[in-house]
Amino acid sequence: MIYQLKGLPFQYKVLALNTVKIIEKTGNRDLAMVIHDRLDTNDPISKIWPHLNCDMEEMKDSDSPVLPDVSIWLSTKLLLSEQAYQILESEIRDFGEFLPIKADGYKYYIFHCLTDGLEDESKMEYEYFEELPVRITSLAFVDEDVEKKAIFKSSSFLCNKIFCNDKFKTLCEKNNLKGLRFEENINEVF
Repeated sequence: MIYQLKGLPFQYKVLALNTVKIIEKTGNRDLAMVIHDRLDTNDPISKIWPHLNCDMEEMKDSDSPVLPDVSIWLSTKLLLSEQAYQILESEIRDFGEFLPIKADGYKYYIFHCLTDGLEDESKMEYEYFEELPVRITSLAFVDEDVEKKAIFKSSSFLCNKIFCNDKFKTLCEKNNLKGLRFEENINEVF
């Protein structure tokens, strides 16, 4: 089975890092903009990734001081605690890169997924406008491809959603890693 990974921002703290904060912390607007652009693609950034110390923060209207073991950052990146990194690294390293970061004084890793799942065009459905497809209403992947990929993105969604297979989900659950929701409806928007 394939799952869309979702965060639980009202139950766990989130990484307080965006392009503006990267500029503030590095003093390098150009570097921050390159990072910003590459984070939404399958282009690696580990060679230019700066050493950053960041904060974790509670979402507005949330009073959860709990740090996640693994969570979502910027839609398709995973934020891994040191413990989660030790558990998941060997399973996901072939599908992306690890970017070290300090958050609330703890060592974390951002996992930047660089791998797309092969989509099954014959099973996908679209919304049309004047006979042209304008939106995907039902996404589908080739099972034989994604069964081999612990974690991956969808090129049709411009790499703005992240997915995993059963093996990844089981590994998180078996090791009691908290901070993710495994959505069975891979077309779920929220």
